[in-house]
Amino acid sequence: MSSLETFADHCTDLKSIFEQFPDFHYIIAGDFNLPNLVWDGNKVINDLAGSSRELYNMLNVTYAFLNLNQVNQIPNNRNVFLDLIFTHLKRLDIFKAEDPIFDDSHHHIPYSWSVDINSPTILISQVEVFDFANGDYALLNDYLASINWDVCFQGKNLNDKVLTFYDILFAGITHFIPTKILRTGCSSYPRWFNKELIELYKTKKSAHSAFQVSGNLEDYLYFKSVRSRCKELNDSLYASYIRKVDGCILNDPTYFWKFIKSKKDCNGIPNEMFFDEISSSGGQDISNLFADFFSSVYDKGNNDDLADNFNFCPKMEVNDGGLRVTNRDVFDYISVMKSSLSPGPDGIPSFLLKKCICTITLPLCSLFESSLA
Repeated sequence: MSSLETFADHCTDLKSIFEQFPDFHYIIAGDFNLPNLVWDGNKVINDLAGSSRELYNMLNVTYAFLNLNQVNQIPNNRNVFLDLIFTHLKRLDIFKAEDPIFDDSHHHIPYSWSVDINSPTILISQVEVFDFANGDYALLNDYLASINWDVCFQGKNLNDKVLTFYDILFAGITHFIPTKILRTGCSSYPRWFNKELIELYKTKKSAHSAFQVSGNLEDYLYFKSVRSRCKELNDSLYASYIRKVDGCILNDPTYFWKFIKSKKDCNGIPNEMFFDEISSSGGQDISNLFADFFSSVYDKGNNDDLADNFNFCPKMEVNDGGLRVTNRDVFDYISVMKSSLSPGPDGIPSFLLKKCICTITLPLCSLFESSLA
């Protein structure tokens, strides 16, 4: 069995290669010489102790970090897995070689595999969105408090009042809520990475490049120091992330499923898609292709048919003064809303409503009252 230091160098080199070529497809195959590990698919199922446990933990953290899975299911003639194959590819078939170059040995058998790596490029797009988490809500509340809503709504019907409300609100959002660029497609880093670790990895990459150019011992020692800090922080963040995922299984299952999805292929849209032998590339053309696909399952109909359907709707009689909406009603309902940064259909997240509850209750109450008039 190889030494712990040898495997540590292997893991470090592997991470460095992935950093330099993040868009490549990888298959890591070879004699790992770990006879004490009993594999069942991608998992080791036997209890380990001593150096075997240390080696496995090191490999497991590194390969999980790189999203690589052990896919070899064929043991040697002693029913031991010495030759391991790690990859992130989903379409990799492994089988015993039918026409091997060398004969079987006691420890190793010849393998063959086939892989489909004709993966489409991912459509990457950048969208500018409001960064509601970092808004200046003190100034936004001052702005909303300065609005005379009675004057703004005076003499207008309900639709015009709603338009006026949104015009005023979005004017404030534009001034006091910053924007950020949202990049859709594949993330360059695992989910447990934070800003500190990302910056540290960039520093390590620069330090490694500097050492390769100079070959100086001082540059190597600096690179080694940064590499050690990267590993320590990565291990800590990954362990915390896994604990959080485990703890959320019962209380917040959605967080667990986000973790599961992150282990799969990129959830972006391919840059080229096909339907009925028609090829489209780019955002707009692909959207039109989806429209053609779904056009077979929906009927546009017409407004006359829609109006006729209202005749079958039950009518509710409301006596004058029998139904009221008060400021307290609106305030209480906003108070119990779950805070979320995800905008609703109107582009306003509940996070903003709760932050501006004291200044937004009055105009909302006025709109609800107008809808009942």
